[in-house]
Amino acid sequence: MTGEDSGQIRPGRRSFSPASLIVWSIAFGLAYAQAPLFASNQNQYFLHGLARAGFGFLRQDWLANTVDPTPSFSLLVQATYRLLPLLAFYLWSFLLFGVYVYSLEGLASSLFDLRDDPVKHRLFLALFVAVHAGIVRFILLNTLGDAWAYTLEGGLAGQRLLGSVLEPSMFGVFLLLSVYLFQREKTALSVVCAVAAATMHPTYLLSAGLLTMAYTLAAVHQGDRLRAVRIPALALILVMPVLVYAVLHFATPDPASQAQAQEILVRSRIPHHTLIQEWWNSSALVQILIVAAGIALARKTRMFTVMVVCAGSVVVLTVTQVVTGSLGLALIFPWRPSTILVPLGMTLVLGYVVENVWRWGGLASDALRRRRDLLGRASISLVLLLMLAGVAKFRIDLAQSAAEPSRLMMAFVARSSAAGDVYMIPPYLQDFRLTTGSPILVDFKSIPYRAKEVIEWYDRLLLARAFYRERAADVSCRALRDATTRYGVNRVVLDAAQFGASCGPWIERYRDDHYAVFELGVE
Repeated sequence: MTGEDSGQIRPGRRSFSPASLIVWSIAFGLAYAQAPLFASNQNQYFLHGLARAGFGFLRQDWLANTVDPTPSFSLLVQATYRLLPLLAFYLWSFLLFGVYVYSLEGLASSLFDLRDDPVKHRLFLALFVAVHAGIVRFILLNTLGDAWAYTLEGGLAGQRLLGSVLEPSMFGVFLLLSVYLFQREKTALSVVCAVAAATMHPTYLLSAGLLTMAYTLAAVHQGDRLRAVRIPALALILVMPVLVYAVLHFATPDPASQAQAQEILVRSRIPHHTLIQEWWNSSALVQILIVAAGIALARKTRMFTVMVVCAGSVVVLTVTQVVTGSLGLALIFPWRPSTILVPLGMTLVLGYVVENVWRWGGLASDALRRRRDLLGRASISLVLLLMLAGVAKFRIDLAQSAAEPSRLMMAFVARSSAAGDVYMIPPYLQDFRLTTGSPILVDFKSIPYRAKEVIEWYDRLLLARAFYRERAADVSCRALRDATTRYGVNRVVLDAAQFGASCGPWIERYRDDHYAVFELGVE
């Protein structure tokens, strides 16, 4: 281990060239394996941007007209859809993968001599790609369970920076870039990057604030009082638009509504992110050990202060939330800074392993050149296999998505929908909006965050659940009538469990073995 005081990359050390960065970022992205467009969390975070871009009839959708929790990301979605081909959404992910690779490789190389031998550097990057590869997540998921899929790269409570789809959380890679720039004593730029992450996804406000506090404490420790004032001042100026937007749109003077909305979000919608009893398990313990190892390796570097401040704050805030049971604190996600701590810890552990394998194995010796060359070829072969596996996974996901039983029904809806149509759908059909471009009453996946809108979302969900029952005889026609009179529903999708229900006046417009579509108000 080198760089004991500042952790700086020494001037004589080999650089990570732009060409190499591009190649490794592409390799990383292919191995990581993205999912097909308009899936998973994109149903939540693409809605506002696509609606404003004129996608289908989504401008008329209720949720698309609620307060946007991520307006900057929605602006990116809107501009991309209007100006660029859909493939550009994948390109944004690859660019963010590049920021991720650049930041973590740079941090590891600032502590270890990874770049002094191209084969050693290649070995580190191959292992780095491997711990993030989609096939590795697939193996972990299918052998150890869902909770283990992102153990080596994700944070606690199922939260993470990267993911299989482009979404606001991916811009958390700028938090890692912030740490890397701070390591290189580019403090002003590090603050800018931290605020950039929070601007794209306001749930990173806590993480950005903790990084700013760590940078300020480092300046105080160095006796630089002027910088200790400038750092938080710059951060406050840059983050002010996000704070003002949040206060104006999400603060409520009604404590009862706020409490009810918090109860709905914490207990009913996202307990896997907000309740420690839901996410605490053995994989969380492994992640804590990874972070602890990273902190130990980062000692005597500028990174140490960052990791200790963030980790210490996570512990204090998490214990406070558990003791007080505060739902408001739970929704701040006090454990979210772990999304930068785990990748940092894992990267430093990999750097330490490679550095010591090189040293103990005497691989720098010319006498072992053949063994070193073999290791270099094995590293490249591993990465190529992981890339092929990632591409294969994407193709399989694409085929599975196309083969979903709901796809034929949604294709019919996309062809036949007109302005003014509002669909009641089974709440589990989370892809319906973005696949058909049609407004709906509600689904379970996509939610608002303003208190009164959360309450309305839940009212809509309860109405939909009252209608959709496991037996046709139990279907609540009254719930359907309420949806029609209160929310303008004029189309209803039945799945096979409701076949045989009769809630006329309506007329069947479509049916297959799995779904049927009825138009309401006509015989």
